[in-house]
Amino acid sequence: EIEQRALALGLDVTAQLAAHQVPLQPFDPATAGHIKRLPRITKLDFLQRGVVRQEDERIEPNWTLKTTAFWRQAFPPRKPVTIVLSYRPITATAAYQPSLLEAVRPTHCLDATAEAAITRKLAAQGGKVAFTWLSFVPGSASSLIGPIRNFRLRLEKPAFDAVAVTCRSGFRPLGPTTLEWAAQNYQEEDLHVLFID
Repeated sequence: EIEQRALALGLDVTAQLAAHQVPLQPFDPATAGHIKRLPRITKLDFLQRGVVRQEDERIEPNWTLKTTAFWRQAFPPRKPVTIVLSYRPITATAAYQPSLLEAVRPTHCLDATAEAAITRKLAAQGGKVAFTWLSFVPGSASSLIGPIRNFRLRLEKPAFDAVAVTCRSGFRPLGPTTLEWAAQNYQEEDLHVLFID
């Protein structure tokens, strides 16, 4: 099952957005168009409560979308159970902005090499650079079942020349766009990965 919540300034604004049929995905172009068509009084209300923000003449989403995938499962008593999780993570995407670069700097360990690569991409692509980031948070699972005995993370870059940035060291290339990182008894360390394409 999927549960989605929109949070603005730490408050749940999902119901308010749904009441005005605003899509919850803040980076969806349809969301900006929908906000633009809202009645003026609704826009003012959203601005005052921090649901949206004003940038120049534009009114932009100011919420974070939290998506939780979960399932309910019964376990037979006194019997061993093997659980194998496999999924495609949900990613966030946005066009390059200097403020976005500053926002991801501490969580993704942006260094001089990564910044030089971003600068080259901006120059080569006329400033049209996409940021895609994802996070893997094992804490909730590992706190229940203990360390992940054999942890393997495989990253597929969106293109050969895409830049992958993360605080985690030790990735090894498996192909022109594939990177892999492995660990034994992995626990409680969140992984944040940023792709610049």
